[in-house]
Amino acid sequence: AGMILPKMPDFNCKEGTGTLTSCTLGSFQN
Repeated sequence: AGMILPKMPDFNCKEGTGTLTSCTLGSFQN
């Protein structure tokens, strides 16, 4: 992961708190 984006709705993630690019990265940022 290069850029760390702020928590925002992720269209690909069920959590809805991941990054715009990956739900996997969102898990860590959650």
